[in-house]
Amino acid sequence: MRSLSLLTLCAITALIGCKEPGPKVAPEQLPKSLSLLESQTEEILAAFDEEDLEAADHVMHNLGKVYGTVNRLADQLLEQPQAVALKKAVKDHLNAMGELHEPLHGSELPEGFDLEPIREKLLASADAIRAALPEDIAAKLTEAAESRATAKATHGDDHDEDGEDHNDEHEGHDEDADHDHDEEGEEAEEAETE
Repeated sequence: MRSLSLLTLCAITALIGCKEPGPKVAPEQLPKSLSLLESQTEEILAAFDEEDLEAADHVMHNLGKVYGTVNRLADQLLEQPQAVALKKAVKDHLNAMGELHEPLHGSELPEGFDLEPIREKLLASADAIRAALPEDIAAKLTEAAESRATAKATHGDDHDEDGEDHNDEHEGHDEDADHDHDEEGEEAEEAETE
């Protein structure tokens, strides 16, 4: 419970902020921060699906800064109604994340723990976040999500439990063999030999 209080305190501090405004944040940080929020939410849910509580907790503790950055940028960049809607959706996301954080510090999930209602709240708040955004920023989030999905599909689940990733792709691959690489790589090699 102490950890939940700490997460809540950090998040509230990030949401409310100090009386003095924080430093200005570059506008391009808003889509980057929102994309990070989405990808970290995906990582946390995946970790819960695998019952990897340590991984979920680690990622979750990185969210405080993201929430704060999004709220500061909402005030700086968005019209008042959009900023209010975005900040409400971020608060809803934070509250759902708080519910998810509560069971993290046991050695296993508590008996009867049901992730689905919390997942639904997180996904609903993520939808509300996107709905509050101008089209150009929402489009950047969609592009980032598609890129993550493509990377995940391309990368696949070719990891084994020994950490020996991608062995099938590199069987018979002679690491010392002379390879054809792009021109930049060749230029760099030539510069090193001179």
